[in-house]
Amino acid sequence: MSEEKIKSLDHRHKWALLAVSLATLALLAASALSENVFAPWRMVRAKYAATLESKADDEQGRLLAAGFKNEIVQNVVPELNVVDRCVTCHPGLDDPRMADEPQPYRTHPGDYLEHHPPERYGCTICHQGQGRATVLADAKASDVHWDYPLLPGEFA
Repeated sequence: MSEEKIKSLDHRHKWALLAVSLATLALLAASALSENVFAPWRMVRAKYAATLESKADDEQGRLLAAGFKNEIVQNVVPELNVVDRCVTCHPGLDDPRMADEPQPYRTHPGDYLEHHPPERYGCTICHQGQGRATVLADAKASDVHWDYPLLPGEFA
């Protein structure tokens, strides 16, 4: 093989390697963005923040709306060996103004939270599921090998 053909082949390999490397970097960047910036829980909390603002009809409501943060919320209850992030996607569970909102924004039914606050008992003690999950399918745990999938509403 001539020296010119070898150089040409070498350049083509380098360009192909560069193209594959750039494509891999683009996929990694897109994956990082989808998991960290455009995560489903962020969208849920952003919509809840907008709902809070629309329902803020007094000074306390405006303060709550202004202080709401779009971040993961976690309840840790070492006595029960529970770590729950459920309230990340269910931020309105203790807000009576959310009684008529659709899930996941709706207030928890009944007076259970008066006697069993989530910060003291967690959520999975009653509802089961994967409390550490921040993706709906993982939280329900119905499609994975999990001993305690989320109970349907009528059973919890």
